[in-house]
Amino acid sequence: MAHSRLHRGLFPEIKVGEYTFIDKEFIRKYERLKESLKGDLFLMMEVCIDGELQEIVIQIEHQSERKDVAERVFEYSSYAWLLKKKPVWSMVIYTDEAVWRKPVPDRFQFGYSRTKGKQFCHFDVIKVKAEKSRDLIRKHSLLCKLLALKADDRDAEPEALITAIYRAANAMKDELTNDQLLLVD
Repeated sequence: MAHSRLHRGLFPEIKVGEYTFIDKEFIRKYERLKESLKGDLFLMMEVCIDGELQEIVIQIEHQSERKDVAERVFEYSSYAWLLKKKPVWSMVIYTDEAVWRKPVPDRFQFGYSRTKGKQFCHFDVIKVKAEKSRDLIRKHSLLCKLLALKADDRDAEPEALITAIYRAANAMKDELTNDQLLLVD
């Protein structure tokens, strides 16, 4: 299952080249999605995967409560693919406080083939509370540092986490927009 694979390597170390935020252009085509896409993020990125530089769409679905969103992830990744005609890497980040007794689905069956059987859209599930704050704060990504505040902080000092986040934001302040700096604050 994707959830357990990610625990060993949350946010895999891949080379990232140019990236741009994707204007949710498809909202104009699919007006009924306008409200439900508010918390989602779509990025067009140039990444090096298995030694090959390629453009992909990153789809990040944020969930603040334990809920099966497999169908919605498939639907939105389909829209992203239709919009950009590039491979889509989908992930769901859960920031709820609950301790899960069983995992949420990390795939959605969308088809069937006589030769291949059931066909699935797979995506990564990241349960932030299952991660350790001390591990996330060490990552280079500002997003990981911010998520450290929602992670398992039993072995971390809150002041140290906040200090590390402010230091990272300060080091990146020339790259961040005012809105991003406000979010960090």
